[in-house]
Amino acid sequence: AEIPFAVDTRGIDNAVQTLQKALKVAGDRGLPVFNLSSPIVIISGLMDLQLFLELSVTEKPYFHKLLETITERQLDVLRYALSKGNYETTMNIGGSEQCTPPLMAPSAFDEYVVPYETPLIEECRKHGIPTNIHCHGKIRHALKCMVSMGADSTDPVEPFPAGDLSFREAREISQGDITLRGNIEYNEFTYMTPVQMRVR
Repeated sequence: AEIPFAVDTRGIDNAVQTLQKALKVAGDRGLPVFNLSSPIVIISGLMDLQLFLELSVTEKPYFHKLLETITERQLDVLRYALSKGNYETTMNIGGSEQCTPPLMAPSAFDEYVVPYETPLIEECRKHGIPTNIHCHGKIRHALKCMVSMGADSTDPVEPFPAGDLSFREAREISQGDITLRGNIEYNEFTYMTPVQMRVR
């Protein structure tokens, strides 16, 4: 958090040019996607998972200080990138499953995800860019949070045993306020026959 920070405008300008080229190539056949790590994922990516989980309990004030700094820096980058034009794209915010059971209590999503991803979602919304929250695992509680945060969609909604709710339950929780993507286990693609997948 104490490392000097400045927005890499040259790098962003190059990325914007690449995106604009991709949009032209894709035309009506595809949609390039912006990707942004959840602030908590930036922290967890710096260390062993077990250490991260221990520190999330023993060093809460420090974690929040880091999350505030990371979020402000991400907003600075995002604001500059979005000021460069109007984009027909979406934003994918990735990886906050560390804050879901069994790794953390459901309340961890309220503490470590909601306050820090919400400003990113709101910034995208100002520019007409829909957001998707990527989050594996047991998202029964997290899904309620995602709806309250104003996210437009989430993936993957995983069935048991990896997840903790059926697609029907997910629809009941979300009440049509968020698009639900996915409800098939990756292993099913690996081991099921085409006939079994069609039945599934």
